[in-house]
Amino acid sequence: MKPVRTGATLAITVAITYSACALIVAIAPKASIDFLNAFFHVVDFGRIAAPEGFRLSSFLTALAVFVVWAFATGALFGGLFNRLRAGDMTAG
Repeated sequence: MKPVRTGATLAITVAITYSACALIVAIAPKASIDFLNAFFHVVDFGRIAAPEGFRLSSFLTALAVFVVWAFATGALFGGLFNRLRAGDMTAG
């Protein structure tokens, strides 16, 4: 496993899924909050919703943080996988 490739794959996956989620929230904020309330049962996300709604700058900042985090996490996973696999004497 190539750590950089694994990190890039995870970063791209997170960027796509986060963007899709943000788009859904921007299009249907009330339905998104209702979904989260139903999913988490006892938490009222309506009480913590941002009053200003969707902002592109907030989206891009969060997207950048998530992509960097995902790349680092994927690269760490790939590197650890290789180290642990190197110590494995069994096939498979």
